[in-house]
Amino acid sequence: MFPSRGRTSLFPFLLLITIGLTLYGCRSNKELVGTQKMVVLDVCPVREMVFVDKIKVSGSLKARSQVACLPKAPGKLIRYVVKEGQVVKKGDIIAELDRDVTGFKYQPLLVTSDIDGVVLELPLDVGEYVSPSTPVAYIGSQGGMELTVYVSEGDLQRVKEGDEVLVYIPGRSNPLSAKVAVVSRRIDPRFHNARVRIFIGDGAGDLLPGMFAKAEIIIGRHKALAIPREAIIRPAGTNVDYAFVVNNGRVEKRILKIGGLSGDFQEILSGLDKGELVAVSGQGKVKEGDEVETRISYLD
Repeated sequence: MFPSRGRTSLFPFLLLITIGLTLYGCRSNKELVGTQKMVVLDVCPVREMVFVDKIKVSGSLKARSQVACLPKAPGKLIRYVVKEGQVVKKGDIIAELDRDVTGFKYQPLLVTSDIDGVVLELPLDVGEYVSPSTPVAYIGSQGGMELTVYVSEGDLQRVKEGDEVLVYIPGRSNPLSAKVAVVSRRIDPRFHNARVRIFIGDGAGDLLPGMFAKAEIIIGRHKALAIPREAIIRPAGTNVDYAFVVNNGRVEKRILKIGGLSGDFQEILSGLDKGELVAVSGQGKVKEGDEVETRISYLD
């Protein structure tokens, strides 16, 4: 009888301990949930920017005008008096020829420059025989270079004389300013393009004919919505672009249609409205529907 009564009196005590531990555990879980921090996303307002409409082309440089120095009579090249790259004046001696005419006192035949300019090329070897139609040297005029490019027939109607051009030379950090000078109206039936001549003025002094150059022909400007490039996500192996928008503290996924670039900003054709907040960092920490805090970035 006594042992049975002892077990019965112990039961209420154990029950109280169990209830107390359960309540403590529930309180601890609530406190833990309450102390969890929200993800903080850096966000940027969708803004309106001016974007440049341009056509990208490439070609080779040449002197704006170039002449060939021809001898007045046939003969054998004795020597060149100048070097390639040398600046010459009209009338300067370029080369000497040996006429070797029997019965006449020997006197070298002088080949001179017809213009002020730069010696572009000395194509002959000493000892070569030349005729009056053989170019002994090529002289290019100073004060500018020309870039010849070819524009597709689809873009040709958008290009006009006087259009601004940015010319990029390999090894130079900044582009050169140039203008469209001549737009051919003859379409090459093989390649369906036309020749466009671009004149480079300032900054062309150290350029050499034959140099390769890339160019952007500026054909207009327009306003459009824009966001930083790092806000745009494109999963590997897809052509789908999207961004995370934070609306009322929650994350939304927006599929985007994008346009051109302006520095670090991407043109947005559809998918966003001006003033909406897009995430520019921390996108990998969240998913659609998550509640987040925000921190403004890219302020003007």
